[in-house]
Amino acid sequence: MKKTIISIALALTMILTMCISAAAFSATVLDSPTYSKNIDGIKYVEKTTTENGSTQKIFYGEYDTTSADAKYQWVLHSIRTDAGTTLSTVKAIAQDYEAQTGNKVMLAVNGDYFSEGEPVDSYVVDGEVVKVGGMSNKNSLGFDNNGIVAIGRMTETNQHIKLYDKSGNHTATLDIDEFNRQPREGQIAIYNTPGTYTVTNAGVRIVTASNTANLNAATVLGTDATMIDGKIAESKTFTLKGSQFAVVYTAAHTNELNKYQYGWKLDLASRPAGNFAGCEWVIGGYSILVNNGVQNTNCHTDNSGDAAAPRTFVGFKADGTGFVCVVDGRGAGGSTGITVNKEAELAKALGAQYALELDGGGSSTMIVRINDTLTLRNSPSDGSMRSVANAILLVEKEHECKSVCEQCGKCTNALCAEDACTSKCGGHHVCESVCPKCQLCLDKACDDTACANKCQDHHTCESVCPKCQLCLDKACDDTACANKCQGHHTCESVCPKCQLCLDKACDDPACANKCQGHHTCESVCPKCQLCLDEACDDPACANKCQGHHTCESVCEECGKCTDSTCDDDACTSKCEGHNVQVEPDNPENPEDPGESDEPIEDPSLPTEPETPDVVPEKQNPFIAFIMSIIEAIKNFFANLFK
Repeated sequence: MKKTIISIALALTMILTMCISAAAFSATVLDSPTYSKNIDGIKYVEKTTTENGSTQKIFYGEYDTTSADAKYQWVLHSIRTDAGTTLSTVKAIAQDYEAQTGNKVMLAVNGDYFSEGEPVDSYVVDGEVVKVGGMSNKNSLGFDNNGIVAIGRMTETNQHIKLYDKSGNHTATLDIDEFNRQPREGQIAIYNTPGTYTVTNAGVRIVTASNTANLNAATVLGTDATMIDGKIAESKTFTLKGSQFAVVYTAAHTNELNKYQYGWKLDLASRPAGNFAGCEWVIGGYSILVNNGVQNTNCHTDNSGDAAAPRTFVGFKADGTGFVCVVDGRGAGGSTGITVNKEAELAKALGAQYALELDGGGSSTMIVRINDTLTLRNSPSDGSMRSVANAILLVEKEHECKSVCEQCGKCTNALCAEDACTSKCGGHHVCESVCPKCQLCLDKACDDTACANKCQDHHTCESVCPKCQLCLDKACDDTACANKCQGHHTCESVCPKCQLCLDKACDDPACANKCQGHHTCESVCPKCQLCLDEACDDPACANKCQGHHTCESVCEECGKCTDSTCDDDACTSKCEGHNVQVEPDNPENPEDPGESDEPIEDPSLPTEPETPDVVPEKQNPFIAFIMSIIEAIKNFFANLFK
């Protein structure tokens, strides 16, 4: 009897299992929802259903980001630092995104499996690869919000360089053409292997990695450690240590890289390539549930894949609509849960063209914004929200106003009616004409609402006094220009001694005081500094040089004029009697008197009394010469008539 009862029980169990397996989710699975909400095209549905005696609670949200008027977008987010990922609840991740971007989160679910605090498979955020998955049995799903969707293994990436200014603002992205090899003209190469290298016709920037010792990682954060000249050189040798890489570039990239300075940030980043090229966001998971519209009926059975459990998955429909779905399980909230194969079946029933299994179990979480508050909608099987590595969010689309404030990044166009443009710049509008002192608007005609405060009392005039900085333009009628320069007018002609005006015709009121007594003449005596120009009739030039004329010919001994024809009034005292040299009678032999025509005196004859010697005054050499000629002529005639 006991064997019969056991046999009947086993048979009933097999029949029940077959019935559950045979029961399928249909396209009407979400009809007659328990709760629904539809705002701005976001469809959110909660449905409690019974499938062959098992209660299932389904939480589903969808939105089409490819429509022309789309106001929201699907993104991925995690709380990260340079040290890595910080495990956080889905709600905390959503709140962090709002704090970082200022954009509201409308829906959020948990993302990839995680190990040691990091996502297990590939992870791409805003076009940059955070991680490339290495497990062959895991898969990823990528998208760009504009219709591109990829699913499978992401194995290919392209690296590029991200440049930042001294304030840490991203300024440029440059493609990498070569690795550890001399770049050709127009190319950039990355050297990331320790060693000494020599390159030609290239510039070199050496960067120290700050976040990883693996320079082949998807993302390497670094700062410039270059202490050598980064300019292009015919030949340049450099050495790399284990934590360094070098950016080697040719002349085509000097504008971006020569201005790069020591200590500035420079990162090596990667973009998805191959089948995932163009995907801005990539999330990792486990089994592919639906691929190109075909349901996977052979999903993994390891890791409790064949057991009823909470499940989370993401998918995209053929029209570009993206969706996320959570099914509660393990009795939480009264829901049984489903296997991974049933998860694939549900994804197909919901219209998936592509769908990927995400982390489930206690990680499964659905957050929805209701009454402007992020609210937990499902019942996590752990009893509370589990901390996870990343999350999928439906968020307000990045604001794309044409006119944006440079300071706060908010819209400056008062007529912009975009829903995402509710926050406008209110107090620091960037006007075309701005006061350099107070940074307020100088344009009276500027009627922007953010430009209510204008510069009032330090208007920058075109003509400004260099001493008091007040306006010099009498015709300037700006209200902020009430105070004008009154007492130290800057004249065109100014005395270098007293700085007063030299222009008698200058009638500016500020020019009442003019230079009166130290006129600077064109011709000035080098001795007394008085004017030498008798025709100069300037009132300030009443005192002229009178008595120390500088002659062309001056005696070397007394300094007086030696020119007898010089009739300058200042030249009354002339050299009269010295500096006369008497030529010897016989210049060839001064000691030999030679023959003379004069009679030889007889010593026996009486002599005339001697007269005292008179020292002749020194004469001008020219006069002495003339006198000697006259004396010679007199002697000639005297001897002739003896």
